[in-house]
Amino acid sequence: MTPGSHHDPLQPARRHLIPGTLAGAAAVCAGFMFRGQYFILLAGFAWEKLLGFLAPLSGKLRLAAATTIAATAFGALLEPFLLGMLRTPNQICRVAYGMNPFPEAPVVAQYLREHTKPHDRVAVLGSEPEIYFLADRRPASPYLYVYEMMKPHSRARQMQEETIRSIATARPTFLVVVDVPTSWGIGRDSGLALLSWLDAFTRNHYTLEGVLDLVTEDRTIVRWGEAARAHQTQSPYTIRIYKRTNGQAFPKPET
Repeated sequence: MTPGSHHDPLQPARRHLIPGTLAGAAAVCAGFMFRGQYFILLAGFAWEKLLGFLAPLSGKLRLAAATTIAATAFGALLEPFLLGMLRTPNQICRVAYGMNPFPEAPVVAQYLREHTKPHDRVAVLGSEPEIYFLADRRPASPYLYVYEMMKPHSRARQMQEETIRSIATARPTFLVVVDVPTSWGIGRDSGLALLSWLDAFTRNHYTLEGVLDLVTEDRTIVRWGEAARAHQTQSPYTIRIYKRTNGQAFPKPET
């Protein structure tokens, strides 16, 4: 160490935390839609680094770190679902996100992965892009969620038409229809061209292969094949999986 210089105990932390914080902020700010789960990436990175750098600290720095940890722990206790030891992962999802189908997404994704080839396309009608990721299958639609299509703005109709054309052209092996209100965000002024087209399209060119019936927060009925087609849904919240019917000609999309 050169004369007059001093050792900065936080230098290693800055070297890691500053780039990590900037990257986390970019991830959180993508789309400028600030939902709670978006902050998990940033908070997790900061917590991991904080624990790693806590040991060498002393004096005031240690006190500041201890205060930060105490404040974080207090905040976590206010919302027990943040502590995985208190509930199962599925229960945490229900407490945090209600009937949003996050626990059901891996079930759907596994079925798609097991019943398609890597080059097959699938389409998820709803706002559950995690299904594409978990299934490792490419989307047939240019949009990963439908929220923006349901908002009353000038491009909503165009986005719906682009989705219709893309799906009709790609003829995906499976269609996944997420019939959960929070996955669509339909409002009083929403255009419903996509839904009208989807109903006829699935009826004419697809066969129902699976149903996930979200009966209660703790119970989801899962049915496949003939059992799915015979199932009488018990809840307004469902996910339906349709398989393309082979041998039928697809009409050119009229939009």
